[in-house]
Amino acid sequence: MAGYQKANDDFQHAVDLVKFIRKFNDGKTHPDPRGFGIGVAGFPEGHPMTPNRLKEMDYLKEKVDAGADYIVTQLFFDNRDFLDFRDRCELAGIRVPVIAGIMPIASMSGLKRMVNWPAGRDFLRSS
Repeated sequence: MAGYQKANDDFQHAVDLVKFIRKFNDGKTHPDPRGFGIGVAGFPEGHPMTPNRLKEMDYLKEKVDAGADYIVTQLFFDNRDFLDFRDRCELAGIRVPVIAGIMPIASMSGLKRMVNWPAGRDFLRSS
């Protein structure tokens, strides 16, 4: 977008949005007394912008502590990565459900695009 300045955004990081939604829920202004469910992303193979896995887990814990109800993982090709991620969440004191995200493959071109994502490197190694 022309003229867009990220510095002007109210939500600089995902944790800011989680805090906002949790505060909204706690204010009881949502028409449903349960409020919104708050899900956040988890990255079994690592977030592409955070090469330090320990720091990444700190960010995830911060989102959960701010009010996230559950975690949905991003794409992974090896179940061991998911199980390891779930164990690391447990060690970090994260006590919300961790749900394995799925992404149906609708075409060969879609699969080829996915293997260029961070998780794709392991898919390519195992092929």
